[in-house]
Amino acid sequence: MQSSRSIKRQPAYHMLASEFSDSTLNEKGSGEFDPSFVITKLGTKVNRVIVAGLLERLEPRDTANGSVLHQGQIRDPSGVHYFSVGDYASEMMRELTLQLSPRIESGEPILMLMVAKTRLFQTEEGAIYTSLRPEEATEIDSTTYAKWLTKTCSDTLDRMKNFTNSLDHEPTIEGLTKAGIPKHIVNGLVASRNHYGDIDLEHYNLNILQSL
Repeated sequence: MQSSRSIKRQPAYHMLASEFSDSTLNEKGSGEFDPSFVITKLGTKVNRVIVAGLLERLEPRDTANGSVLHQGQIRDPSGVHYFSVGDYASEMMRELTLQLSPRIESGEPILMLMVAKTRLFQTEEGAIYTSLRPEEATEIDSTTYAKWLTKTCSDTLDRMKNFTNSLDHEPTIEGLTKAGIPKHIVNGLVASRNHYGDIDLEHYNLNILQSL
């Protein structure tokens, strides 16, 4: 039963592209089955996300091993999420990708909602990028998209509030715990504040206004 516990799915966070793409910090446990997390500037330790927006690109790329990797991007009011669908993806996800690809090439506007695993990688030159590996996705209408935007903006505001509340206290587990910061977000906030230092929240406020 050890393996079933090890592959327990992490919660998925509703997240705007700007918060996720600003991230340059990740964390992974030492165990083979330990999940990896991207830690955002707002202190969110995120292994999975729920994202949505206009599907802008979906292009096939040949890989070194002879397989095909589809690379795409989804735009919301705050920016762009980049994602890839390869042989590792579920059969449902691969089939959906093949169905959508010609529609994107023809210029058809498509709104999509996606649940995806987060990924952060660094190039040999030192540049750091974020990307997503979709688990599930579906085409949505404008009403569903509006509901996603409302939920995502609300969650982002909550994360901003927790981050702001933490600023009056030392960025340590002990300091934030004593300050009454919710226990489940303390580790992420400590890691974020020690890695990113002072951050400007104004552009997140602007993103929320643009979204709403």
